[in-house]
Amino acid sequence: MKRTYFDIFIQGVVSLQAAAIETPSVEAQWLFCACFECSKAQFLARFKDPAPYKETQLYFRLIQKRCTGKPLAYILKQVEFRKHTYHVTSGVLIPRPETELLVDTALALIRKNKWEENVTIIEFGYGSGIVGIELALELPNSSVYGWDKGKTPYRIATENAKMLKAENIQWTCANFFHQKLAWDSLLLRHPAVFVANPPYIPNKDISALDPTVKNFEPQLALKGGKNGMSLYNRLIPLLLPYKIPMVFELGIYQEPHFRTLFKALGISSKRVSFISDWNHIPRVLTLLP
Repeated sequence: MKRTYFDIFIQGVVSLQAAAIETPSVEAQWLFCACFECSKAQFLARFKDPAPYKETQLYFRLIQKRCTGKPLAYILKQVEFRKHTYHVTSGVLIPRPETELLVDTALALIRKNKWEENVTIIEFGYGSGIVGIELALELPNSSVYGWDKGKTPYRIATENAKMLKAENIQWTCANFFHQKLAWDSLLLRHPAVFVANPPYIPNKDISALDPTVKNFEPQLALKGGKNGMSLYNRLIPLLLPYKIPMVFELGIYQEPHFRTLFKALGISSKRVSFISDWNHIPRVLTLLP
């Protein structure tokens, strides 16, 4: 007798449970809908129907991939961020919910100053393109420029911008620190805002990360140097002379390191704001001119 959709769904759930996946039913449903090309409503309606062989085999292959620890986003090759679906692969970091706070903070800063119509936004390390694209879509009259030295981020960000019709954005595949001639004039525009979510995990902490992160996500997008501050220590002094607002995502427990840096650079605390996430942990920093 041919197995039903319900039978194979449950088998997938059991496999994920055995692999200690935290949300086996939810993830099995995502994989089910992807393999059988159905919505969540159709997923429930099909439970008693016999399942086709080809799609069933694909479902079990994806279940096994998830059991190895491979992140669901990489298996599905997509992730939800804010209200949009983005393409992701193993060559780019999987977007985190806290990065929405980075986007929201940058938007609030721009709107508070009424810069929506002509702001230039420069992004460092765009990865899959989520931050720059969200800003470009929310601010259609802005001009967004992003730098990332990885070829995979460039390809994925370009695909995502095209898919979401973000036309006011330009990606560059190059080392930002070697591109001053390209971005110098952009930072001299008024108004201009610098945005970045650089690698901020201290190198010594990488080995303690969840295996789904350390074994699958790009190390280049994770490692932030000795105390996670390597790129902030380079970017902030480099950009200070341009007298533009900067908005950064930061790691857990990094606020004291930033305060030490600002003291050394003679930056007044009045220019600095730390924005906390829903767990009351400072995750975004704004530095005003």
